[in-house]
Amino acid sequence: MKFFLCIFEHVLVVFFCDDRAWIAVGGYYLMMTDRKIKGELCLEDHKGKTFSIPRKNALLPNLGLGFLICPNADQSFEFKKRLTQAKECAGRVRTAAITGTEAWLTLVTRVLPRITYPFGLTRFTKKQLHTMAIVLDNTFLPKLGI
Repeated sequence: MKFFLCIFEHVLVVFFCDDRAWIAVGGYYLMMTDRKIKGELCLEDHKGKTFSIPRKNALLPNLGLGFLICPNADQSFEFKKRLTQAKECAGRVRTAAITGTEAWLTLVTRVLPRITYPFGLTRFTKKQLHTMAIVLDNTFLPKLGI
């Protein structure tokens, strides 16, 4: 077990890690996905309060900045979350008695910003984007009179 100390902007960071967290493959270090790896990230602020971040499996997502990030770059969790949000929003609008103008304003100011927030940092396929678009189109186009 190794540990590293680092002071960054008045925060003492103590990182405990196991030597088996990374494996050398073909000249590159790859993260191991084994859940048996022990260790945690401990942060201590300038007042002495300690925070620990539990280690998760590399195949499980972490919630960061409002969207799900997997260390192995798997974005299926984020896609499922955004598709579920699209279906929920579509279901609410479908059952509401709103005019075409209200539907347009709802789409532009509420639904699209909520669903498309992580698109700058994700790489959804065309098929995944098309799936989300179908859910929204089937609800909003009739409400808009198209």
